[in-house]
Amino acid sequence: MIKSGVLIYGIKPEMVLCHSIADNVFEANGYGCVATSVVGKKHKDRSLHPVGYAEDFRTKHIKTLQEKLAIVDQLKEALPCCDVILEHVDKDQEHIHMEFDPKDDAKFQRDKMIYKQTGQWPDSNF
Repeated sequence: MIKSGVLIYGIKPEMVLCHSIADNVFEANGYGCVATSVVGKKHKDRSLHPVGYAEDFRTKHIKTLQEKLAIVDQLKEALPCCDVILEHVDKDQEHIHMEFDPKDDAKFQRDKMIYKQTGQWPDSNF
């Protein structure tokens, strides 16, 4: 599920697959998977959100911190190509942040380094 108003234009195909797997993980734990930010909103400088390689998920509907951390661990196991963290714990803006970042993909790592240095993803209009 995608929260109303969340922009997804420009999301990379890799993230669509990762979202599908994340949806399965949330569902297996008895919770809906709700994307709260994909390519829109203001993010940290050089965030991977604007270039379609990051997604945030709602956590306020998950009952306990233990359950939230279990979901994070399961996402990390199911998606070794992604960095997954629980951000802003116990604050209104708490969410699970997931970004595609395959450490063993030399081309992706080179492109990410160029993006971090220049603000432009190679071979794109971002």
